Amino acid sequence: MADLNVVEYIKKARAAGQKDLDIKNNLLNNQWLESEINDAFLAGGQMQNQNMPDAESQFQPKQTEAQNNLQTQYAQSNAAQTRQGRRFNLKILLLIVIFLVVILSLTGGAGFYFRNQILDYATSLFFKPSPESVIRKAWENLNTIKSQNFEGQLLITGKNIADNNQSYNFNFNFSVSGGVDTFDKTNVLSNIKGSLLAVISSEIGNQYNFSIDAEEKSVGKDFYLKIDKLDLGNLNMFLLMAGIDTSEIKGKWFKFTREEGIETATEYAKVSSSQIEKEQIEKDFKEMLDKVVKILLDKKVYDINQLADNKGSEGKEYHYYVSLNQEKLIAASPEIFDEINALRDKFYPEEKNSPEYTLEDFQKDINEFFDKFGTLATDLYIGKKDGFLHKIEFNKEYDVSKISDGQSSGTLGVSYKLSQTDINKPLQISAPDDYIDLKDFAILNEVKSYMKQISFAAESIFNLNKSYSSLCAKGLLNGYQKTFGSSLIKWNNSIIGAGAGKPACFASVDNYCISTKLTDGSWLCIGKGNVAGKTECVSAQTICQ
Repeated sequence: MADLNVVEYIKKARAAGQKDLDIKNNLLNNQWLESEINDAFLAGGQMQNQNMPDAESQFQPKQTEAQNNLQTQYAQSNAAQTRQGRRFNLKILLLIVIFLVVILSLTGGAGFYFRNQILDYATSLFFKPSPESVIRKAWENLNTIKSQNFEGQLLITGKNIADNNQSYNFNFNFSVSGGVDTFDKTNVLSNIKGSLLAVISSEIGNQYNFSIDAEEKSVGKDFYLKIDKLDLGNLNMFLLMAGIDTSEIKGKWFKFTREEGIETATEYAKVSSSQIEKEQIEKDFKEMLDKVVKILLDKKVYDINQLADNKGSEGKEYHYYVSLNQEKLIAASPEIFDEINALRDKFYPEEKNSPEYTLEDFQKDINEFFDKFGTLATDLYIGKKDGFLHKIEFNKEYDVSKISDGQSSGTLGVSYKLSQTDINKPLQISAPDDYIDLKDFAILNEVKSYMKQISFAAESIFNLNKSYSSLCAKGLLNGYQKTFGSSLIKWNNSIIGAGAGKPACFASVDNYCISTKLTDGSWLCIGKGNVAGKTECVSAQTICQ
């Protein structure tokens, strides 16, 4: 499909006396694809250095097809429209431009400004690259980004959502900002802040709120996490039931290593190391994504509308409105399906024998997605000088009745923004000075939980016997205690298993004190009235504080 800008440029260049070979070389030097140039020559008339049949009879069908499709392509440059039908001498034009540049260069700052304006205008007028080549280059440039600052926001709103005879509204607002520096692969740096605010209100006046503010830092293999705000509203009771005291968490940095994070995530996801290669999963997924994007670009499964250039914080930007084309995506789906299947088989080989998810199923899901959600479109802002993706924006509202097949109603709104700045500029990020080792903190809280259960047993023993004496035996927990003996043995072993020392236990008729030594050498104690402290118990009369 010929680009009208290229066709017009060829016509004007020919009228100015340029040879076709020179015209083609100029276009190639300015990022136009050879296939696009050839299409433009075909649409505008055969190349002058070839002996071909009559151009009108040879290429009339191609011209008709181009004319039909051009309605959905990019708007012509206003400057190009105003010059239609006019003949000019390109050599004279270039001499005028050179003369103006020389004169303006002598006028200082004003000359610098106007010179740039003229050059920018001339470049956009004659050598504007195709949107496909700009977008493809921006995707390829993602692999060259070593550092960046970024800001992102995801806003999801629900209005008049009716479900199961209830009606409510909601807002979920997630924002993130920070920077990442990967110049030194052995010392990756990052500092990211994130916040989540959720508000749900019902038609009868009930409202539920929860919010989280957190900050992350990474320096090499060490990660640091700080939670500044943790408010679950009416759900805070679940934190208390889990034994989590938010006052011990808020505003404190917790340190853990990359390996500890991977082990925790792997255990949580119930995925064994034999199923995935921990160090390969990110690389394999990125390779698959690159292949899928290449298919999308090669097959042109999108429609592009080029809008007016934008001036952002990083300079001038191309602005494109890009939308997926359902028919083109279906046509490209076999290749995409093969790439996704190959990755799934690599990660989960045991699923090869499970009920097969076929290409027909994949295509059916694509069609259902478009039926429910409509066209997926986004705004892209790409730097004119650096070729990097500077910003992406997405906004759309959905009919909930379509998404839920009529089971619910209302309006769902989704808004997403992500911007990148300071690309490939080194960042200064350092570890926090004061932090708590997450492993030690986890051990402390686990031991605290067992100590509280022992304290509960102690109070129950006192209520039954009017004495704490049977809680302990020879300075240890009494495994032979009539009612709680087996539980005391279990808690004793659990405390040792968590990494703390064997609990010391001292009890009298009206008092008791139990303590254990933690991994950092400090003590944790609990005494009468479920009072916790940091004292080593040496007798029943020791005051835990």
